[in-house]
Amino acid sequence: MAMTDFSRPLTIGSGHILPERIVLSPMQGVMSPCFADTLRSLDLAKVLITPFFSVSARSVPSPHALKKMLAPWPILPGHTVIVQLMGRDPDSLAETAVRLGEAGYPFINLNFACPSPCVVRAGHGGAILRDPPLLSRLMTRTARAAEGHGLSLSVKMRTGWDSCAETAELAKRVADSGIRFAVVHYRTVTEMYRPASGSYARLSAFREAAGPEVTVFGNGDITSPDDAQAMCRETGCPGAALARGIMKDPFLIRRIAEGGKASSPEVEEADGMRFLRELFARTKQSGGKKWRNGFLECVRMCFEGEPERFHSLVRLSDEELSERFS
Repeated sequence: MAMTDFSRPLTIGSGHILPERIVLSPMQGVMSPCFADTLRSLDLAKVLITPFFSVSARSVPSPHALKKMLAPWPILPGHTVIVQLMGRDPDSLAETAVRLGEAGYPFINLNFACPSPCVVRAGHGGAILRDPPLLSRLMTRTARAAEGHGLSLSVKMRTGWDSCAETAELAKRVADSGIRFAVVHYRTVTEMYRPASGSYARLSAFREAAGPEVTVFGNGDITSPDDAQAMCRETGCPGAALARGIMKDPFLIRRIAEGGKASSPEVEEADGMRFLRELFARTKQSGGKKWRNGFLECVRMCFEGEPERFHSLVRLSDEELSERFS
C-alpha cells in the first residue's frame, strides 16, 4: 500500500475540507489556549480539537457566553478548529451545535471517549458507550441539526466500554446516525491508557463496520512518523489523530505531514526547547496567577520519564524561569 500523504487536504462526508490528514486531539488539562497558540504560531498543527465544553440539559450557552468561551480559540487562515462538546441531552447538544455554527465555528465534535473517572462517574464522555440507545439519540439529533445548518459534525470515541466486541455495533450506530467523520481511539474506556493489544485490528473492525461513507481517523500511541504511516497502512484509515506524542516532540505533526522519518534525540531536544521558549513567552504574557502552573504542567509532560529535569525547574523562581526560557 502506498504511503499516506498527510499533507493533502481531505473532504469529509459533510463536504467540509480538512487542510491536512493529521489531527491534534485534545489533552484535557494540557491543551490550554496558550499551548494551542504556540503550536499554531509555529505552524505545528493545522487541525486541532479543543478540550471539551460541557453542555448541561436545558442549558444552552447564549451567544454572549459562546463568544466568551470561544475567544481563546480564534480561527486562523489555513487552520481548522474543531470545537468539542460533551453532554447527554440530545436537544441541548443539537442547539449548542447550531449556535456554534452561527458563531462561525462549523466543525463540531461530540466526545464519547474521555475515560476520566470524574467524567465517567457523571455519566458523560466514555460512559455514554454503556448506553448505545442514548448514544444513537445524541448523535442522530445533533447530526440532523448539523445537516440543516451546513455544519460538519464528528465524534471522538473508543472501540467499546469494556470490550472491543462492542466495536461493530458502535460503528454501525455512527453510520446510521448520519455522522460522517469519526476519530477513534483503539482502546476501550475501561482500558484508559494502559497497554492493550490489537490496536490495528480494532481500528480496522470499526472502519469496516462503519462503511465507506464514514471517514475514520485512527488514534492511540502515535509517537513517530512511522507510527502514523503504519496505522494508516494496516487499518485503511485515510488519516490519524495524536495527542500525548506531541509532548515529547512538539514538531511531530509537522514531521508526519512532511513525510519525515523519526528525528534524532538532539533535534528533538532543540525543537523542544524552541517550543518551550515560545510557550513560556505566551503563557507569561497571558498573565494571571496560574501562568506558572500552566507552563510547568506542559514542561512536566514534555519531560515525562525525566522527573529530575522537571523538579529542577519547579525549584526555580519566576525570574530564574524567565532567564532560562527567554
